[in-house]
Amino acid sequence: MRHQKSMASKTNAAVNKPSERRPTRAIVWTKQPVRRRVERNTLESSAYRLPSEILSMIFKYTTEVAGGPVNDARHWQLNPGRLHGPGWFVLLWVCSKWRRVLIADASLWAACYSQYPKLQETFLARAGLVPLTYRHTAYEPRLSPYSAMFRDDDEQLAKFFFDTPFERCSEIYVSDGRGNDVTDYIFQLSALSIEHPLRQLRKLHLETWPWNWSGGIASMLCQGRDACTIIGEQLEDVYFENCWTIVSSPMLKRLASVFKTNQLTRPTIHVFYRAMKVMCGNTLTHLELTNPIGGSYRDDVRQYTADPIALPSLTHMSLLGYAPYIANILRIITWPTDSTKLKVKTIVGDGPQQSFLDEEDILSLCCSRS
Repeated sequence: MRHQKSMASKTNAAVNKPSERRPTRAIVWTKQPVRRRVERNTLESSAYRLPSEILSMIFKYTTEVAGGPVNDARHWQLNPGRLHGPGWFVLLWVCSKWRRVLIADASLWAACYSQYPKLQETFLARAGLVPLTYRHTAYEPRLSPYSAMFRDDDEQLAKFFFDTPFERCSEIYVSDGRGNDVTDYIFQLSALSIEHPLRQLRKLHLETWPWNWSGGIASMLCQGRDACTIIGEQLEDVYFENCWTIVSSPMLKRLASVFKTNQLTRPTIHVFYRAMKVMCGNTLTHLELTNPIGGSYRDDVRQYTADPIALPSLTHMSLLGYAPYIANILRIITWPTDSTKLKVKTIVGDGPQQSFLDEEDILSLCCSRS
């Protein structure tokens, strides 16, 4: 035992000598090998190897789903504690390739043009010559892609409106009373139409609150002034809600004029007939009218006589309103009865006998037109 202890002590002493220690390799961490490894892994990933065209399609879908800065109840339910965020702007911060693809895709910046008014010049520059999509709703546009973006700023919205080149817009969607009133859009578009027809505009949606459509301006527009006519060369889809003006386009396919109540200022049957003549309805396929015309209670709406306007391409027609008004609309247009789906809903209130006569009149007009 004593011999074994002496041998062990000698062995330990020999190992602990500085000259006989095994040299240790110093590990020096540098950024360059790590960066190369990250770049190699990135190049080998399937997401990085996707073509730019596929990435653009994915990014467009992402912008539609994610939208702009988030500030709605649905997002609050899904992400409690987070009222706002940068939206699809986070895609610009993922990697250099994604950023290059996003910046080079002009159609994406044109489609999201209305999301960030404070970056208006940037969006216009990156959209290039691609037609713009202008949207003005309760949630769009946002005032900034940062944390203070949800404070209403009427001056910023007004500046965004006046600096927007509407002649470059392919879609204009307005459905809220923030900022500029809907009449400002009508006057702006009609003023541009006087110089030359709007060549890019394809879809027009103007909607406002019922209490905003009143006063002298609404009365003037319902008189059908030629100076307030919106003229488009490729305008296909028009939707008016609680507002009205004359629209003319040789490519018009869908027309909707909706008044939520019959107490609003509306065009008379004479003005409406002239508007239908100007509209160029040879290509019209869908017609939706709700409380479309006004006028005197009974004298002005009975037995309107005029040469009917032919709508040879009409496939769907929906009419809702006071029975004598609807009867006059049926008198001023003709449609192919064999291929048109007709939906008529009338409101009667002149007693049983007069209501029965109105309904009988409408049925005869629906069955006799061809």
